[in-house]
Amino acid sequence: MQRKLQSCGNGWELYISKPILKLLSYDPKEVRLLVKFNDNALTLEPITNPDEYPNSMIRKLRKSGGSYGIYMPLPLIEVL
Repeated sequence: MQRKLQSCGNGWELYISKPILKLLSYDPKEVRLLVKFNDNALTLEPITNPDEYPNSMIRKLRKSGGSYGIYMPLPLIEVL
């Protein structure tokens, strides 16, 4: 699924609607997502134990309007 980043304060946010989260079986209040960059694509992988990925970018979903979003600070976007 392709999504576009939208500006949010000093960074960018990737919005994911509730029906999509439900199809993916993600609980937005509990899930932690591992952010990876593979083959010119940003991928999100759900993880259960964040301690297994000490040097990785792990983000939580946050409520944003009628959906949820993953906030990414500007330095992360510049690195990608």
